[in-house]
Amino acid sequence: MEKLVSLLFALMLSTSSLAAGWEGKVYQTPFVNDWDHEVDFSCPDGMFIVGVYSMHHNHYEDRRFKFRCVRFRNVSQKSCKWTKWLNNWDRPVNFTCPDDGFLVGVNSIHHNHYEDRKFKYQCCAMYSGANKLIPSRCTQSDYTQYDSVINFTVPRGNAMTGVTSHHHNHYEDRQYSFRFCQAKLTGRH
Repeated sequence: MEKLVSLLFALMLSTSSLAAGWEGKVYQTPFVNDWDHEVDFSCPDGMFIVGVYSMHHNHYEDRRFKFRCVRFRNVSQKSCKWTKWLNNWDRPVNFTCPDDGFLVGVNSIHHNHYEDRKFKYQCCAMYSGANKLIPSRCTQSDYTQYDSVINFTVPRGNAMTGVTSHHHNHYEDRQYSFRFCQAKLTGRH
């Protein structure tokens, strides 16, 4: 009996450290903005951002965006919060979701004089029942290229937790690098 209890306890411990997996297919939006217009997007309830598609137009010196969202098995969103503006025109963004959050929303406005965008992000905590999931095994992507198409999706089982970007006045565009992590089960919070 002691061996069975030890085995069950070991199984519970190993299960509590497993990463949460994706449930179903990735949902991709149509373009959420037009040239020179606001981006105001949040994934549907219970879903998290796992990818970005964007194209740049040299005439407008702006980008249009699509986002990819996915639901994680037995996971819900809690404690969702928007940031304040994270950058000024022509200034960098270096953002990671606070409080072990995962990215669910993006708000951005464009300014024609600066030909640049300001950004806010929305992050939510990820829960499986009463258990909070935390970012684990995080990675930062390579930077995208100026004036090029961005077509980025995190590896299966991961979600985005941050974005770094900087603007270049010659290209009137930003390069982006995306932070993504596995969602690791921890315990009660």
